[in-house]
Amino acid sequence: MRGALGEAAGVRCLQWKSPPSAMNDGPMNLLPDLLDAFPPDDESPSVAGLLGRRVVLASALAAAGALALDEPAQARSAPLAVIYRGPASEPGTPEAAAWALRYRGAVRTAYVGPRQSRRLTAATLRGARLYVQPGGGSVEAAWPHLLPYRRTIVDWVRGGGHYLGLCLGGYLAANDPGFGLWPGRIVDYKSLRGADIARSSERLATIRWRGRSRTMYVEDPPVFALNRGARRVTVLARYRTGHIAAASVPVGRGRVTVVGPHPEAPPSWTKRLRGPRRWDPTPWIDTERTALS
Repeated sequence: MRGALGEAAGVRCLQWKSPPSAMNDGPMNLLPDLLDAFPPDDESPSVAGLLGRRVVLASALAAAGALALDEPAQARSAPLAVIYRGPASEPGTPEAAAWALRYRGAVRTAYVGPRQSRRLTAATLRGARLYVQPGGGSVEAAWPHLLPYRRTIVDWVRGGGHYLGLCLGGYLAANDPGFGLWPGRIVDYKSLRGADIARSSERLATIRWRGRSRTMYVEDPPVFALNRGARRVTVLARYRTGHIAAASVPVGRGRVTVVGPHPEAPPSWTKRLRGPRRWDPTPWIDTERTALS
């Protein structure tokens, strides 16, 4: 059983994923994922079915156009969320986080990393409200790439920044190795007695989100244990065993929100597991609002 923080270092959180098409540069590339997320109720080749698809397509076009048109206004008012994209993440995971963040349009999004136009620096973070550490490979593979930024991120959070860790990003909120932002231990869920997940491979799992059962995409999800005396903790979700699957806690003047499952997983991830064809945005909206609060 991987009980200590450092013993979770070999956990592999998320394999390579096809990025949502919404993450490509042009707004027209939103259409495939919008159609995936909002499929027609009638797919038969009837007039009603064809009309349904035309209505969905029109809605998708309108949404894509709205995103393109609204960006200048959004740039003037919405807070900035920066998403790490680099060697400590895997292709498709930063893009999925950005795709989900654009759903409500409450924030502007930008990537940060060693090969991005915005580097991960104190100056960049000063202009951001939220920093997202997405899913990726193993802690031991990712941490050497993030270690140079540890003090920058920790100081920013304690000074008022908001950290959101998704799966691997949740593991990295721990210490030894990690940012040391979570007030407790973070362990591999499948290592716990009674866990209904036995393997590291991607799968769908039942998560109790705010007391309601939801089917969610997981891959080697972490459990977030708390030290005695941890205060003002908001628990968002639990696994079937009752262990914490998602939670948020103030750190200094900032906030740390960590999530083991993947509320940002687009339909293309769940469909190949014969899961829901529609994206359930409720867990993501709850995660985003909490992380920004």
